[in-house]
Parts: sequence; C-alpha cells; structure tokens
Amino acid sequence: MTQAAFKVLWLMNEGVINCFREGSEVWVARGVLKLMGSGKIQTKRVAYMLAPPIFQQASVNEEISQMVLLSANAFRKDFQTIASPHQVLNASCALNCLSSLCNPELAELLYSEILPLYACTRPLLKKKACILSYKMILNHLDSAEKICPYLADRLRDPVLSVQIAAVTTIF
Repeated sequence: MTQAAFKVLWLMNEGVINCFREGSEVWVARGVLKLMGSGKIQTKRVAYMLAPPIFQQASVNEEISQMVLLSANAFRKDFQTIASPHQVLNASCALNCLSSLCNPELAELLYSEILPLYACTRPLLKKKACILSYKMILNHLDSAEKICPYLADRLRDPVLSVQIAAVTTIF
C-alpha cells in the first residue's frame, strides 16, 4: 500500500495525473486515511503529503468529506505524542498537512489540540503551530480567543524564528 501511495504521489508531482477516474478517488482517500494511522514515519510522511490533493476534492464528493473529518483522529494522535524525535517528525508532517487541509470543520475540531504545541520544547513545532494558527483563526473565528494568548507568549520566546512566526501570524 505504501509503494502504491508513493507512486501516486510521484505521478502527481510529475504532472502525469491530476485527477482520478470516477470512483477511484474514494479508494485512494481510504488508502491515505489508512496510511495516516500507520506507525511508520515513512508511511505517514507519504500519506500526509498525498492527503491535501486527494482530500481537496471533498467539496465534490460527500464520502471524501467524511474521510477528511475522520482524519482528525490521526492528527490528534500525532499532536499528543511528541516525546521522541521520531514522534516530532510525525507531528511536523501532520502540521504541514493540516495547514493545507484546514477547513472550518477541522479547525473547530483541532484548534484545541495544537495549543500544547506552543509550549513544546522543540522550536520547529512551535513555529509550525504559530503559522497553523493563522489558518485555524481564519477558518474558525471562535478559536482566536483561545489561540491569541498563546501567540502573545511566543513573542517572548527565546528562539528568534519562533518570534518571527508569531509576528507573521499576528500581522
């Protein structure tokens, strides 16, 4: 399954395919969702890179839009476990994917899940959480009330790149 997903990703990046036959996009979306729940970083990385172009067809297909909401569980799992460097890479890939996929439903479900990432010891995750918060606020205005204090704290972060990410998000 991983090899097939990797081949689809490669073909999409090369511009060979940009859409699927009628009905096959649902099969691919199911496979991507299954790979997002995998335990291997290589598999998750391919799934998180393949998810945005596949799941962006959710406005056309109701079944895919349901799978986008199911993907919230995979994101939640990767955001909650960031103890080892392997898991930090999972969370980083998940943040990248969520920034591309963010819609009002996902923003409402997941904005509270990124709040602990602001206090993470890894500057990479803090930067990505700051940048993602812009998309979260844009898609779910009620989350601004909870996210803004965390962004304000990142302005006093000792790492300059985290401060820049917070300033970029605010302005």
